[in-house]
Amino acid sequence: MEFTGERVVPGDMAKDFVTYQEHLFRYAIAVEYAVGKSVADIACGCGYGLAILAGVAKEIWGIDKS
Repeated sequence: MEFTGERVVPGDMAKDFVTYQEHLFRYAIAVEYAVGKSVADIACGCGYGLAILAGVAKEIWGIDKS
């Protein structure tokens, strides 16, 4: 995915490091709630957050318009 500033693209986040850190912090909190559960990430973008949640969730689903 091309970095447009609209969504997080991990490989391009040096351009907007603060936003990337904010997103990572949100997923760090979500991990605590996802342990052993089925999780849906709506508007997941490129899915980097799903990769984080996959480490603890029972199953994961990612849905994004693009």
